[in-house]
Amino acid sequence: MSSTLLRLLRMVAAFVLLLCLPFYILVRGSVYFYLIGWTGYLALFFASLVAVILLLAYLIVIDKWLSRKLLIPFRIKLMTVLVMVVLFNGYALFMFSNEHAKTDKVAGEFTSVHPLLRIAVNTVSFVDRSLIVTDMNRQKADYYKMGLTPFERSLHFVQPDGYVHAIDVRTKGHGVVRNWVIEKLFRLLGFATLRHVGNADHLHISLPRVKLH
Repeated sequence: MSSTLLRLLRMVAAFVLLLCLPFYILVRGSVYFYLIGWTGYLALFFASLVAVILLLAYLIVIDKWLSRKLLIPFRIKLMTVLVMVVLFNGYALFMFSNEHAKTDKVAGEFTSVHPLLRIAVNTVSFVDRSLIVTDMNRQKADYYKMGLTPFERSLHFVQPDGYVHAIDVRTKGHGVVRNWVIEKLFRLLGFATLRHVGNADHLHISLPRVKLH
């Protein structure tokens, strides 16, 4: 492999890493703050502030690199990144495309899911446009319809905080590599995953349980 091609690959890898880093900090940071005892929205707020600082640093570096001096006022840069993060969070929290849901019913259950899990699912859906969520909010009657005994501790039930803490993602019909990548991606973002195989092959993704000290 030539040194030029190797340099190009390194540049592409660095660009992808820098592009993904704000999203990673936003989601993984939110989960971290949640696990130390903060509420979902408070955790998201502080992780968003960290993402804003990072994006602001990006703009400052780009501005200086392009113009050799800082031409764009700081307040304009700050407002730009604030708007970007607020718009992204607003979309990821309250909008969910039907093309990523097994049924319209599943799509309609999106806002019943914990905010941090909503942010994560929409973030991953940007990476994998074929992502399909098959289950979110589950009732005891749903277990009976499947011929199963209700699992009382299921995170698909509404939890004490008022939110569902788990979703199922379709794996059937997808390749082994893709399914492995999606599972590792959710784990990298701080979520618990469990692969269920069989006729209803799917990936169970849940918000980690907060450890009580």
